[in-house]
Amino acid sequence: MPNRREFLNTLMRGGILAALGLLSGSLLLRSRDDKSCSYGFNCGSCSRSGSCTLPENLTTRQMVWQLDMTKCIQCGRCATNCVMSPSAVKCTHAFAMCGYCDLCGGYFKPGTKILTTAAENQLCPTNALKRKFIEDPFFEYTIDEELCIGCGKCVKGCGAFGNGSLQLQVRHDRCKNCNECSIARNCPSQAFTRVPANRPSLLRGLGKVLLTCSGILLSTAALAIQRFPKPEFESAYTQPQTFIPSPRTEFLAYLDVFVLIVSLCLVSWLVLKKRSRIWVFFMSLFSMAYFGFYREGCVCSIGSIQNVSLTLFDHSFVLPVTVLLFFVSPLIFTLFFGRTFCAAVCPFGAIQDLFALKPQAMGSRLNTILGIIPYLYLGLAVLFASTGTDFIICRYDPFVGIFRFNASFGMFLFTGILLLSGVFIARPYCRFLCPYGVLLSWTSRFSRRHLSITPSECIQCRLCENSCPYDAIDFPVTDKSPESKPVMVKKMMILVILIPFLVFAGGFAGSRLHETLAGVDFRVKLAKEVLALSKTTDQPAGEESFEIKAYKASGKPESQVYSEASAVLKKFNSGGWLFGGFTGLVIAMLVAGRMLPVYHKDYVTNKGRCFSCARCTDYCPIKS
Repeated sequence: MPNRREFLNTLMRGGILAALGLLSGSLLLRSRDDKSCSYGFNCGSCSRSGSCTLPENLTTRQMVWQLDMTKCIQCGRCATNCVMSPSAVKCTHAFAMCGYCDLCGGYFKPGTKILTTAAENQLCPTNALKRKFIEDPFFEYTIDEELCIGCGKCVKGCGAFGNGSLQLQVRHDRCKNCNECSIARNCPSQAFTRVPANRPSLLRGLGKVLLTCSGILLSTAALAIQRFPKPEFESAYTQPQTFIPSPRTEFLAYLDVFVLIVSLCLVSWLVLKKRSRIWVFFMSLFSMAYFGFYREGCVCSIGSIQNVSLTLFDHSFVLPVTVLLFFVSPLIFTLFFGRTFCAAVCPFGAIQDLFALKPQAMGSRLNTILGIIPYLYLGLAVLFASTGTDFIICRYDPFVGIFRFNASFGMFLFTGILLLSGVFIARPYCRFLCPYGVLLSWTSRFSRRHLSITPSECIQCRLCENSCPYDAIDFPVTDKSPESKPVMVKKMMILVILIPFLVFAGGFAGSRLHETLAGVDFRVKLAKEVLALSKTTDQPAGEESFEIKAYKASGKPESQVYSEASAVLKKFNSGGWLFGGFTGLVIAMLVAGRMLPVYHKDYVTNKGRCFSCARCTDYCPIKS
């Protein structure tokens, strides 16, 4: 007969599984409603006919980043803010729009007297735009993508003095399709958006947009001024086609999910059945190679928290099935087998394990205090993601730069500090920063089967006392009633009063900080700049920020800017209460855990903190 603890654990497992099922179902269905298109087309067919009328081969949940040229102001940030160097944004030539001008505004600097290909006459700083004579008076202009840095100078010139055939687009054979695009985060006109993977272009042009499966642009959309007519060539010249590389196929995204699930199954078997530390280590090397250096750490289960949060509060955001599976799969495995995802499937943990050379034990009090940080990080990540402000987990991810061999100096420094400190403090990111680890810790506490130090009965040999570098082994507490009943009742009464008080105090403090937290949002920042601009009458146009220039170019009324900022502040006010209340509850639970003793007679793994790495099994003399 199962005891009361086992019954409660079974009940909690069922509740968590039901919650994950309801969450997954609602997320998949929520992005399709009568107000927005779950495929990102917004054609209006759904609202008119009640069902999607798009061709079946154009409906996909896989989304990629693209630059909307109707919003772009050619600020130059595409060249400097991409995680790739040079940028994945390149100039693309829509030849069907080009006037083949002798005096090309995208090729020559303004005021050029002599129309030659001399470097001092060229507008492009890297000589990426090539000029070739076709017939009098027509010249062909092509882009050398290896030289193009995506600065947009030629695009700006062509748009000002030509037909606008030179346009910036994300080249999907170069783009990493980051969970949060670094350029999108810094774009002053919010011109970066997600588009369906099988319709990856947002080019301006002359007719209807139509892309073949290979990504060749057959024709384009009427959003530009045709200042110069289409040339009529007398020679046998054939106009080139504009080629848009196709993104990574959806099949490969599902292949990643397949590798994830197979890895979770294999690691769970190695941990629970084989109890083999060496094979778990080899699996961690594979995960670091595949999910780390090959897939470059994106989209990972940790970052998927933000996608899920945004989808819950923004119906227009499309959550790919693969991202949802990356979020849910490790949680389900953890619910049944413990944190085997952390053991050898997560590439972030795997790379830290390589540096855990001389781990030192930390006191339980210090572990508890530092353990609050992941809860704060999780709360802030959900708050910023659900309001559409930022994906801070991706922005401050310390390991993606290592996997891509490309990051800012500050992030490389932060990563270096984490890895070097990991020599003495094993897995510092996993233990004291990882927000996904909070969710795994919660589910692991109710795991049906979990790694145990001994496969049978503990003989109290004490060989495992110092085996865990993560301080995840709880020593025996043999005195079942260390305190009198009146003392325990008094503690319970204190907790009954303390927990609601800390929750309310935390919520109130969070609500008071909502304006500070909302200051990170781009809409609030813009409203502040517009307000400052309205109070200044003599500011020179050249000193205006790109955000103000984009605002003026959009034609958006000032009242709308303030209205959008006000809506964001209201969201942060509500979110501040929830974030603060959550923080207060976490602190209250930690205090309760310190006040109320837990009885166990053997050396056992702490299910919440244990990473199921199987190190302790090598120290136990009992092997079967």
